[in-house]
Amino acid sequence: MSIGKFEVKPKQKCILVFKVGVLWIFKYFFDDKEMFKALLDYYNEDNYRVEFKTVGERNNALKLLERNGFDYEFVETLQNYLVKLPKSARYAQILKNSVAHKETANERIFLMKDQAAIEEALSLGAQIVEDGIAKGDLEAVNCLIDHASIELILQSLRCLSRIIEEIVI
Repeated sequence: MSIGKFEVKPKQKCILVFKVGVLWIFKYFFDDKEMFKALLDYYNEDNYRVEFKTVGERNNALKLLERNGFDYEFVETLQNYLVKLPKSARYAQILKNSVAHKETANERIFLMKDQAAIEEALSLGAQIVEDGIAKGDLEAVNCLIDHASIELILQSLRCLSRIIEEIVI
């Protein structure tokens, strides 16, 4: 009698999943096209990232990642992953490794996808965003949400309004 074999895939890189506004987002290049296809419904091709609008969507996708050998970590405090460049500086390579970005009057602020991306950005002339970031700028980075997310919020408010009307009537 033989004992059943379990196929265990070795753990791959840890994916950082950021809480940005109402979204959970990450950026990762999957070598396995099937893995990418499995997450295609969540892929935002304009921002080149995977986005989850609900915790349920996020959890289902993360279970899929786990089954395929990926680790992940949630990041809700963005401060440690922010770098900045003057507006006049070249930024294409930094943008490529960022999950989100925001322009202010004098600089570009990038939310980097992981520690390696931060180190590369620093080698390209970026600077760490210090604790002294203006509260408004940090809030601007935290509000890096697209129109689809805003629409989701508006739909939720309309639904809530209908429920309240039904209760009152």
